[in-house]
Amino acid sequence: MKDYFTSPRCRVCYDKLNIWADVVVGDPWGMSGIDWDKGASVLIIRSFSGEDLIRQMLMEQYLNLSERDVSELLEGQHIEQRRRSVAAYARAICGLPVRIDSFLYEQGSNVSLTSKELSIAKTQICDFIRRDQQSKEFIIKETRNLIKQRRTSEEINKWIVIRVLRKVKRKMKW
Repeated sequence: MKDYFTSPRCRVCYDKLNIWADVVVGDPWGMSGIDWDKGASVLIIRSFSGEDLIRQMLMEQYLNLSERDVSELLEGQHIEQRRRSVAAYARAICGLPVRIDSFLYEQGSNVSLTSKELSIAKTQICDFIRRDQQSKEFIIKETRNLIKQRRTSEEINKWIVIRVLRKVKRKMKW
């Protein structure tokens, strides 16, 4: 449901790694050697005060840290895809009849996008604007319908997988 409720302004936010924060904590998506049962987080120190805080927490043994390769973090957080997405939404917003002046909407002018990327961005922005003009009751009803559709789709997919597994199992017996 994230795409359904994400505002156009959030879609042009380039700051996925929180460049102005002292310390950034996030999920270690796409990183190897993560113990998902115990839990783990990515920690990025971005300032001297952040470094002092983390050093103090290490001395007090509040943290257990291991150093990781930055390229693995960037790949796991899909930074390149985010850059393309921001560029697509920035261009899509600029194509709307309402002109909004902000440097955010000038991002990614040097990024080459496919017509599909741009079309998806335009559609999602227009859908958000349409929903923004609806009543709270309408949005709740529409959201419930979407959830119902997705549940039904997941059930259908689950049964397809089960049927395929049964066929494979039968063939294995031969």
